[in-house]
Amino acid sequence: MRFEVQHDAPYPRERLFVAHRDRFPALVEHMPEVRSVSERSRAHHADGSVVVRNRWQGSKAAVPLLFRALVPEEVLVWEDETRFDMRTWTCTWTLTIPGLGPMADVAGVHRYLERGQGSRIELEGDFDFHPERAPQVTLPPGSTPVIERMIVGLIVPLITRSGEAMVEAIRREDGR
Repeated sequence: MRFEVQHDAPYPRERLFVAHRDRFPALVEHMPEVRSVSERSRAHHADGSVVVRNRWQGSKAAVPLLFRALVPEEVLVWEDETRFDMRTWTCTWTLTIPGLGPMADVAGVHRYLERGQGSRIELEGDFDFHPERAPQVTLPPGSTPVIERMIVGLIVPLITRSGEAMVEAIRREDGR
């Protein structure tokens, strides 16, 4: 299932890009849906790109109220691997969701665009659910699109909030 998010910010794209690449775990204080983000590794490549791996621990605040009692926080864990490339002002990423194992393919790209005095972050992503990859999982026929919509319904607000958190962190740095 395809999803797209746009976020306009009153800061230059380089400033947002660098905040995303270098200070993302510190942005958690602005994201009630996330308990923690810990950087697992960082690699600088000869082409100038940087690959960062993070482990996320979500909070139940990310889950719709109706489902919170059904979803243990241990399931709200995911890892991302993101390649930041300043030559193209993009970051390409994949997510691994241990609770879904091989059944989930999640990937996307952020594009950082100049927009007047500020910038725009455009994100395109895909979440594909493949229950057939885990034969031990039995789901009702036709449930795959429902599950995809539900998971994307969790992902999109979190991505939107992460963009807002970057802007808020920069605003605080500037003393505004």
